[in-house]
Amino acid sequence: MKKLILFSCIVMLVLQSSQVYSYEEYEEDEQKTEKEYKEILEKTSNHSPRHQIKMGVLVHDVKCDDGLELVLRHSNGLPACVKSINVDELINRGWALDTQETTKILEMELNSKEKIIQEREEVLNERQESLLKQENNTNEHQN
Repeated sequence: MKKLILFSCIVMLVLQSSQVYSYEEYEEDEQKTEKEYKEILEKTSNHSPRHQIKMGVLVHDVKCDDGLELVLRHSNGLPACVKSINVDELINRGWALDTQETTKILEMELNSKEKIIQEREEVLNERQESLLKQENNTNEHQN
């Protein structure tokens, strides 16, 4: 009997000490993260692509001033804003990636972001299932 009580106390302490990350909290965090990201976008929209990237802006969200176009450098894949009339020449010289390559890279970035979100949801689901099992086991031992 003492072992059962001791076991129940340990399980209750574990359940109380572990933080349950509910869907509501997850959604709040996502909304906070989106809000913070939008603030970064607003603050950095008139800065250079390099500065925008350093501040955490994703490549596909980098903004260029009027008359400039976003290209990715062939040497390192980093974004650059260049005059629209120079884009073709920079691609021909091999300095910038062509439009198809740029589109492919931007799509890969978006897909990886979606994959990360999906993986986070799977981890949350597994955690909730585990906590429910622990709670059920605790209830069974108490009965």
